[in-house]
Amino acid sequence: MVGPGFEEGRTGSAATRPKATTVGYGKGAKDAADRIAARYGVTATESASAAAGLVVVTLGTAFTGVAPDRPTVAPTGPGTNVAQQGPTVDAQADGGIPCVF
Repeated sequence: MVGPGFEEGRTGSAATRPKATTVGYGKGAKDAADRIAARYGVTATESASAAAGLVVVTLGTAFTGVAPDRPTVAPTGPGTNVAQQGPTVDAQADGGIPCVF
């Protein structure tokens, strides 16, 4: 969550293993919780156990990933129809994605 602009918090295992992912928030954190919940496809709910200003995300056993940060609309700007340059990279077989400086 640091990438989208949130402060890094604590992580750890939940006391139980719920199937569904949940987002709870303390007083004053509704807006942040709503933004986070949208990424997980759930609805944020106020939680008496969450401290003021904090958001608690519990990933359920059915968790498969977050919604993309960018729109899923195909790009239409310059370079949209540019042919691939260079060989195709298979990140798994090649041991990672190469960096270009």
